[in-house]
Amino acid sequence: MKIVFLPHSNNPVYAGVRLRCLLPVAALRKAGYQCHIGEKAEYLQSADVLVVQAKWLLDSKSSAEFEGKLQQLRAAKQHGTRLFLDSFDNYFLNSSGNPSRAERLQAYRANLTLFDCFVVSSPGLVPYLREEVGPIAAIKVVGDPLEGPGANKFYEPVWIRWSPRRWLGYFQCRRLLTRLRRQRKTERQLLWFGNHGSAYAEGGMAELATILPLLEESSLNQALRLTVISNSVEKFNEITKDCRFPCEYFEWDRLSFSVILREYDLVLLPARINSFTTGKSNNRLLLPLSMGVPVMASGLPDYLPWREYCSIDEWNYFFEILKDLEPLRKRAKCKAGELRERFSVEAIGLEWAAALRP
Repeated sequence: MKIVFLPHSNNPVYAGVRLRCLLPVAALRKAGYQCHIGEKAEYLQSADVLVVQAKWLLDSKSSAEFEGKLQQLRAAKQHGTRLFLDSFDNYFLNSSGNPSRAERLQAYRANLTLFDCFVVSSPGLVPYLREEVGPIAAIKVVGDPLEGPGANKFYEPVWIRWSPRRWLGYFQCRRLLTRLRRQRKTERQLLWFGNHGSAYAEGGMAELATILPLLEESSLNQALRLTVISNSVEKFNEITKDCRFPCEYFEWDRLSFSVILREYDLVLLPARINSFTTGKSNNRLLLPLSMGVPVMASGLPDYLPWREYCSIDEWNYFFEILKDLEPLRKRAKCKAGELRERFSVEAIGLEWAAALRP
């Protein structure tokens, strides 16, 4: 079976590219499947399966580009290729009311019948997709792999990983690790991480505003520091400008993040429950848990099955939990090994292989 992935970008800085394309492709190749990435004509014409990221279509810069992509898919289907649409967000939203997006979504909805099967990253996305494609369409859930330290070895050769251009980044990471270990001796190191937000939906870093008063009050009795690792220092400055406890920001770095993550005392993942956040996968929750790092989170649907190993919707007990983290740390560590195995790159690759078989 020859499989071709069409991601929305070739840049591994995007989580959707790494988790939904580069890592699954590496695992599928290791399992013996022929896999290619990209729009080359020879790939599309000879593919048995074409995995199209929804964002690949929706990120079209014009109606003409959108139609051109549809023509590619139709031509592939005429050659007998089975078409899969992969969604890792609720892309039917347009909270800002952008007219251009509304037009694109209308065309997108009208062409969903082109696909033979749909793949989503979270069970929370199934109801939204089902409403659009009807009761008989095939929808399969394939989760995201956990990106532990060195995950880039699956899709980057050694000469790139150890390129001199990256030495400065590796050195800065070591310095940050040393500083974090020193700070942990006197302060609780709290972490929020993720994308700063989306133009078409409500969520992202703004969710932090809901718990900043808790951190403010806690800081009066417990020394703490909040770190935000994201992709918008402007958004960070806007949200934390009135905070009277230490806050700092680091730009997201896919090469060092999972190494740094292990040094934090507590990960905070607050969220308002809405049609965007309910479709989020469990990846942000399970990644720290797989390293034994305690997590406090809001009760998103894909988080709830793991509540035994973290704190879900217990913000009222934030002071008590922050004072004594050991019980929460034990709950996280007891599942860490199983999570790393269950959501490893290889295990998720097998899930993709099962989903894509005729």
